[in-house]
Amino acid sequence: MDKLKDIKKVFNYLDDGKTEEIDMQQTLKMAEHYGETRKIELKYFYVTFYKKGTCHIEFKNMELLKKFNLFGSQRKGWLPPSYGKAEYKDMTPEEKAVINDFEGESSYNNVMKNKSYYFMNTEELLKLSS
Repeated sequence: MDKLKDIKKVFNYLDDGKTEEIDMQQTLKMAEHYGETRKIELKYFYVTFYKKGTCHIEFKNMELLKKFNLFGSQRKGWLPPSYGKAEYKDMTPEEKAVINDFEGESSYNNVMKNKSYYFMNTEELLKLSS
């Protein structure tokens, strides 16, 4: 439960309140009560539990998952500093190679068209918590 709550917290942060709430604890209690283990719907994903103790997660919103991957990849330094700032055509060959390995030119261009969705101003968010 704690691991799923942690995942939900991250997606709550990235989602900006756009996804309808589903009470995770209540949903999982009901699933346990009825012996349901497959494709249990939670706020951002479906979960399936297996007898060997594993839990498989299937994300519902692939764009939100992409936003998560971009956020994490940028924080880890896996993407060039110009990611999301420079047009693909203006990047160096090395930067283009990273983009091509990560997602490809077409996907990158879609990110650039929707920058306001994919990129958060974390400095502004940090000011809110002060």
